[in-house]
Amino acid sequence: MENRSRASALHHLAISGSDLGVSAAFYDAVLAIVGYTRTVTSERVCAWTGPDPEILLYRTLEENADDRHATGQAGWHHAAFLAGSRDDVDAVHRLLVDSDSTILDAPAEYPRYSDGYYAVYFEDPDGLKLEVAFIPAHHEQA
Repeated sequence: MENRSRASALHHLAISGSDLGVSAAFYDAVLAIVGYTRTVTSERVCAWTGPDPEILLYRTLEENADDRHATGQAGWHHAAFLAGSRDDVDAVHRLLVDSDSTILDAPAEYPRYSDGYYAVYFEDPDGLKLEVAFIPAHHEQA
């Protein structure tokens, strides 16, 4: 894979949550483990900065409640956050177990993705699929 400039990097990820308080608490806990800090809090949006990309969480807009793909509605396949170690993946898993969150796939190796790829898959409070992964090849290139 060729080396791409920072201009092609993902700048931010915008998510909508049906209950901003519940979703913000969930993302505070998960994102802290992978190096993010909440930097914005309002009645409409929360934001976290740390490793790229910036994460934005918006309150779901009631006027679009019946249109799943309207701005302000939840939906995608999944987003993956890069962990610094296998221990970070395991820490997220423990957090999810302790908070009775929905775990889709417990921490495991996924050699079909790359050697040493280790990840946990789970849902946020609105059922959005997330992944936290330790990818040795990524750290070796850094």
